[in-house]
Amino acid sequence: MRKVDREAYLNSMREIDIHKLLNHPCIIRLHEIIDDEGDDKVHLIMEFAEGGQLLTYDKEMAKFWFIGRRNYTLPEEEVRRFAK
Repeated sequence: MRKVDREAYLNSMREIDIHKLLNHPCIIRLHEIIDDEGDDKVHLIMEFAEGGQLLTYDKEMAKFWFIGRRNYTLPEEEVRRFAK
């Protein structure tokens, strides 16, 4: 996340604040936030997900694939809608 986009940065920090409050066995925990002034990125230290990731992104097709199910895709716009 680039801090030069102030609105995106503030929205992300709001989401991080909300994520810090979540405590449920089905939600990956957020352990630490590293916001280095010399760097234009915010690093999130999160719990390890034993089962691995759910989606992988195909840049050429601009779609997300469910791991193990190449015949079912989600367009990037739809994933963005769910992520909001």
